[in-house]
Amino acid sequence: MPEFSDEPLANLIDQVRAYSPNSTLLLFQMREECGKQAAYYAAFILIWLQATTESEYNKPLNEYTSADFEDFAFFEVTKDNEHALALFDRLLRTYQQDQMPVGN
Repeated sequence: MPEFSDEPLANLIDQVRAYSPNSTLLLFQMREECGKQAAYYAAFILIWLQATTESEYNKPLNEYTSADFEDFAFFEVTKDNEHALALFDRLLRTYQQDQMPVGN
């Protein structure tokens, strides 16, 4: 496994902050409680999801669940960490809420 330094994770968190500021708080929490690797992979999923939802060939954002990402590295490295998995569920819901138009 590669070693995860602060800079790559900080870069991903900065990218997430641009479209989901509330998610960054959970990413920082995940980094502190579950480690840099888990936070890095969780941030990567959000960046992938942002890019995917900007495509015209996707399902509605609110229909995504954690199960849609079980083939991603995050779930491999956290499969035995219930706390990290629960934090990811919160992270995904927060991201989805941040993406909802105001008034919905």
